[in-house]
Amino acid sequence: MTRPPYPFARLCSAADDRSRSLRPSASQGFAAFQLLYEHKYLRYAQERLGSLALGHGAVVAAFSALSAIWAEVLGRSCPGTVSWQVLGHTVSAVRSASLCPSIDVDALYEVLPVLQADAVLLRDRLGMSLSGAADLMGVDESALVVLQRLADRSLDEA
Repeated sequence: MTRPPYPFARLCSAADDRSRSLRPSASQGFAAFQLLYEHKYLRYAQERLGSLALGHGAVVAAFSALSAIWAEVLGRSCPGTVSWQVLGHTVSAVRSASLCPSIDVDALYEVLPVLQADAVLLRDRLGMSLSGAADLMGVDESALVVLQRLADRSLDEA
C-alpha cells in the first residue's frame, strides 16, 4: 500500500472513508421509512378494507413493491406522494379482489375522487391532524385543505 505524500492527504482519505460508512444505504433508508410509516399505513388500509388481516397484507405488499423501486422513488421530487400512490393502488387491488362485504367507507370512494376520499378518511375517520395527514399522503398542507374542502362540497351536494 502506498502512502499519500502529505499527512493531511491521509487524514482526508480517512475522513472520506468514515463519511462513506456513515451514510445510510438505500436499504437502511427504506427500513427507516417503513418503520416511520408502517403503523399509519396499516391504520389506513385496515379502515379502507374493514379487516386487520387484509390491511396487513396490503401494507406488506405495498412495502414490497416500494422496496423494489426505492431508488427510483427517492429520485422523484415527492417520494411521499409516490409511496402513497403505491399504497392506494395496492389497497384498491386487495379491495377489488376480496370477497368481503361492502363497508361504509366504500361509499366515500364511490362518490369522491380517490385523493379527496383519502383526505376525508384520514382527517375525519382516523382523526389525523392536518400536518400528519398531509405528510402521510406526501402533499402540502394547503393541498390537503383544498382536497378536503372539495370533498365536503361534493358530500353536501350528494
